Amino acid sequence: MWSKRWVGVLMMGLMVGNGVACSPLRLAVPETLAREARPVPIERHQRFLGTGGTLSAAGYSALYATDAVEFMSGSLRNATACERKSAYRFTLASGVPSSRPTKVECQEKMTGVQAELEALKGQFTVGRGQSRVLCELEGGGRVELTQSAERQRAVTEAPVVRGQAQVGEVRLSVQSASQSQRGLPVSYLGFHLLRDERTVASVQVVKPATLWMAPDLSAEERDAVVLTAFSLMLQRAWTPEGPLDCDV
Repeated sequence: MWSKRWVGVLMMGLMVGNGVACSPLRLAVPETLAREARPVPIERHQRFLGTGGTLSAAGYSALYATDAVEFMSGSLRNATACERKSAYRFTLASGVPSSRPTKVECQEKMTGVQAELEALKGQFTVGRGQSRVLCELEGGGRVELTQSAERQRAVTEAPVVRGQAQVGEVRLSVQSASQSQRGLPVSYLGFHLLRDERTVASVQVVKPATLWMAPDLSAEERDAVVLTAFSLMLQRAWTPEGPLDCDV
């Protein structure tokens, strides 16, 4: 029985084979934001072996590093419990010489349960995982992401990811966005960032990584948007193929 992660990889491969990859994926950005905001590419360059690298967009840059993943599991009869931990960190700098770089430390954790069941003379696997990402800023502030009970039924059954970001006096809400590309689902194509129920930014985390920001944001709001967007770019809990579980 193939895991859903291998199914996701196969589907992404089919997208390439069918020429879908030749047409870049594009996040569905809210109409007002799409009309007002200029899409800005997010450049990501990884160092050798992928343990870190740089991110840059809209005059901001960040040097990041990622830790090795810790994975533990234990089985009892036909059930398996698992836990996955990892961490990443980055230092965000803007193009303003007088501004002080912001250090961000992030922790990722997934707990999951998987069971082998028999039905109709066959065997199949069911399971679920629950992930949480918490980023803490030096001097105060955080970005926190969790899975909700709501699912993205319009395109994929992957759970919606919701979160909050507090950067200085700026508070943002975060919500994941999925999309279908020629009938094939991309579970986590990007995220929308809202302030006071208004979508002020959207970030596509799948290549081509792109950021849209409302042009009327203050400098503090832009700082908060970019810091949150970079946190979302670096998280590894929710992939284009779906959320992590005991199959990883």
